[in-house]
Amino acid sequence: PAEASVVSGPSFGFAGAGWDSAERLLVVARGAILRSEPGQRSLSVALPDARVSRVNAAALGPRGERLVTSGPQGTIAWSLAGEVPAVAATSSASRTSGGASLAWSADGERLACVVGERELHVLDRELRLVEKRRAPRGRFTAVSWSASGALAATVWLFNQDVQVRVAEPGQEEQVFQVPGAGARVAWTPAGDALAICSSGGGARDGQINRVHLWTRASGALELLPQPPAAVEPPTPAGGMSSYQVSEALAVSPDGALLAAASHPDQIGLYGLSERRLLRVLEGHSSVVSALAWTPAGEHLLSASSDGTLRVWTRRGEPHALLRGHAATPGLSLYVSPSGETLLSRDTWGSFRRWNLGHLLAEPADLRALARERTGIQLEDLRSR
Repeated sequence: PAEASVVSGPSFGFAGAGWDSAERLLVVARGAILRSEPGQRSLSVALPDARVSRVNAAALGPRGERLVTSGPQGTIAWSLAGEVPAVAATSSASRTSGGASLAWSADGERLACVVGERELHVLDRELRLVEKRRAPRGRFTAVSWSASGALAATVWLFNQDVQVRVAEPGQEEQVFQVPGAGARVAWTPAGDALAICSSGGGARDGQINRVHLWTRASGALELLPQPPAAVEPPTPAGGMSSYQVSEALAVSPDGALLAAASHPDQIGLYGLSERRLLRVLEGHSSVVSALAWTPAGEHLLSASSDGTLRVWTRRGEPHALLRGHAATPGLSLYVSPSGETLLSRDTWGSFRRWNLGHLLAEPADLRALARERTGIQLEDLRSR
């Protein structure tokens, strides 16, 4: 029931993907905005436009009704209300280069946009400049909004350190520094804490990643426990070395759990209230490139450069292994808002759509589905 359908997509110039308010898949690539209806096996061109010919980044609004694309020609907001995306606003001042980062605020009224390397622009819904920030040194790499409107940004300082800058509305910006060659951040749903996963110099040191937690109540940065040092696994058959680095992390929808890439092929599962490492999730044979929780928060999804996706229970127990991609760096995943569909994409442009609802169904639901599709009554073998 969880069999994947292959969705053919662009193999180059990929800038982003997501789901609109009707749960249609949207993919932005250089030269076009593409769309796929539920169950459709290919992406159709929703809008070919020269203004997205050199797009570097794309982000969908929190309600899926607005899309923003950004590149050297400027930043464009597209309305997705009609059948064809329509330009709603433009900003020629906020031009971005390669590796740009975009992030919508939770209410969809603010957009953070990394411009060049050292500037961060905050724009309103109509792409008017609200605020401009500049990194005295280094370059901005990622941005993230909290539910309360706080903005966190990471700045790589070129010396194996990362600066984390947190700006609360109406308060002075707080600046922290963590060791690492890169970092990602994720807010808890309540916006009262910020998780930071930073990568070190390589897998050979046995401590590839560090996970910190900043809380609004304490205003301090705390280093969470690290898993025991792992032995570097052999390079898998696909040839993807696990000396790659990933700072993937994801906070559960209820804010109780944090999943973070720890050693290259492992995932640390943390309890945030007790600041404790609950379990180390093992199974991937190469770098864990992406993590996401289902909307209900009952399952964790992971993608790896070994070409596989894995599904884990909330307790960290293995639930399913999904194959279909070749070993590739940067395998990514996207979960639809309803939690019924999972999309995976590799760097070769191969998309796969998985029926997540069937994959996570209880045995009784699967027996009912089998009876409906085949007329065969399945018995639960565990009762024998």
